[in-house]
Amino acid sequence: MLEQLENMESTEMSSKEQRRRVGILGTGDFARALAKRLFFSGYDVILGSRKPEKKAMSAIDQCLCNVQLISVEECIKSTSIIFLAVHFDNVKELLTEHIEKLEGKIVIDVSNKDRPSTVTSNAELVQKMFPGCKVVKAFNVISAYAMENDYNSSSKQVFIASNSEGARDVVANIAKDMNFRPVDFGGLFASRRIEKHPLRLFPEWRGPIGFAVGLFNAWLLYLIYIYYIAESKYQWEQLFVKVLNKAICMSGITTLSVTYLASSFATVFKFTTVRSIYVSRGG
Repeated sequence: MLEQLENMESTEMSSKEQRRRVGILGTGDFARALAKRLFFSGYDVILGSRKPEKKAMSAIDQCLCNVQLISVEECIKSTSIIFLAVHFDNVKELLTEHIEKLEGKIVIDVSNKDRPSTVTSNAELVQKMFPGCKVVKAFNVISAYAMENDYNSSSKQVFIASNSEGARDVVANIAKDMNFRPVDFGGLFASRRIEKHPLRLFPEWRGPIGFAVGLFNAWLLYLIYIYYIAESKYQWEQLFVKVLNKAICMSGITTLSVTYLASSFATVFKFTTVRSIYVSRGG
């Protein structure tokens, strides 16, 4: 009886370790940053390389001394969750001979396209090449620098897309363990949108930039009216010397004022709210 309990406990521990083990195919900057982040998040990480005997991860980064470097075949056989952290052009050559070993495994594609495409995403192509595995698009919007250095990143989103709901849940839990915020995009078709995201130039800056440009134009038109229409104070050839600098200066001051205006309103609101509560309590 005791022996059976020990065997059951050993089996449970083995399955738990298997669930916590992840493999990464690739040894580049992103692969190493991902390996470190996963290791410090409590995962048993193994790296797969075509020539593991010619590389020493600990020599590149001492934090990777506990990360095992093995062949691609051994990496695929050793875990059911595999991060595909190689250039997309090398994926077919790298995995074709291991197509049978990929059956039923979760393959996480972290690649990005060089240019926007609305036809087919990299993740969809991987799924087409290896239909037996469960391809998940994720982590492509996180840079290697943020992956390695920004551990207080609970606000950073990880977009996830896959045709397998179970695979999406597994990857979402991994993202949570790494202190990221997973966002479920649904089926693998949505990976086209996800792969477009890193190609957008400062997407959150569009509003502020538009406001700044509009503000500058408003001040410039006002100054042109003052100095050229209402009163002919300058010649038109003096516009860039006498007027443009004033528009830049006034736009900067106005932008700074607007930036701090919200905090001033918040302070006044907070003071009046606290005061009303104090008065209502008879203080």
